[in-house]
Amino acid sequence: MEKPLHGGLPGEDEALAAAYRRHLRAKLEVALRKLDDAGFKLNDVERELGLSAGYLSKVRKRVEPSFQLVALLSLVADEPLRATAKLHG
Repeated sequence: MEKPLHGGLPGEDEALAAAYRRHLRAKLEVALRKLDDAGFKLNDVERELGLSAGYLSKVRKRVEPSFQLVALLSLVADEPLRATAKLHG
């Protein structure tokens, strides 16, 4: 049995990692819902943030989101008009 990195119980590292992934996924969905409610389509968000076309759909369905992407989307979703205005200088 593998010893956990932080000295906890066996299997705890994977349980924490799974909880973290669920948390990121939930935050991603909240941010995307806020952007949708504000009238932003996924392809508009991708274009504004310099992401590849279809990337957010891919992340939403099958790719694990990075904490950087989730943090960026959360910040933009909190004030989408202000954030996109800053992107355009």
